[in-house]
Amino acid sequence: MDRSERAALRLVHDAGGLVVVDKPAGLATQPVRGGGHDDLVALLDGAHPLHRLDRATSGLCALARDAATAARLAPLFQSGGAHRRYVALVRGVPAAGAAGAGVELRHRLVHDTARRSSRIVLTGGQEAVLRYRVCEALADGRAALLEVTPLTGRTHQIRVQLAAAGHPVVGDRRYGGPPAERLMLHAAELALPLDASHPHATTTLRAPPPTDFETVLALWRRAASSAATKNAGADADAHAHADAGDADPDADADHGDATR
Repeated sequence: MDRSERAALRLVHDAGGLVVVDKPAGLATQPVRGGGHDDLVALLDGAHPLHRLDRATSGLCALARDAATAARLAPLFQSGGAHRRYVALVRGVPAAGAAGAGVELRHRLVHDTARRSSRIVLTGGQEAVLRYRVCEALADGRAALLEVTPLTGRTHQIRVQLAAAGHPVVGDRRYGGPPAERLMLHAAELALPLDASHPHATTTLRAPPPTDFETVLALWRRAASSAATKNAGADADAHAHADAGDADPDADADHGDATR
């Protein structure tokens, strides 16, 4: 990887053995089968991912530069002790729940490695829990902007659970989402104890949604405000022919949500 590629990465935090990157959509977290693509591990000289974002998901991704940092922080991601907040544009408007409380979704998931997808099962599997809050209804109820907080770390968790609830993420063709120029899922907030000497004092890092996310979101907002547009979903789709990138968006599985 050349110097210009490294310089293009936005490092939100880089100290004490921990680096947090505002990962762009389309960049894998780690090497994928078949190779041929850049990834964060290579760009950061072999740093160890503490969790993973799908290639098509943008936002905050944490990696450890040394074994001690990995040993200290990796369990937080595995246990749900690392607070993560995502923003997602989904089809339809989910139930809003009690004022300010949000809604909890709880399922059991099984990941099929061969198919690179996860599915919900009634027995067995791993428990997956998330909470979401409806921030904005769009396009006359055809879409909604959510804040999503995963409380467990399962592959494709956010995408699968929202799809199971009838509200797949826009741009997520694998799980039934409407077409878009990108997967409309962004890791916007991450809270961690950055100082090893103060393990209970957390610092919250933030990354606003990137331009390509805001561009798709603006299309749905314009569809909602245009009285001449009868089919807001079709209007948005007309501007967004591609899936979440030409590459398989699930080639780099997200053990934090997402996806992740």
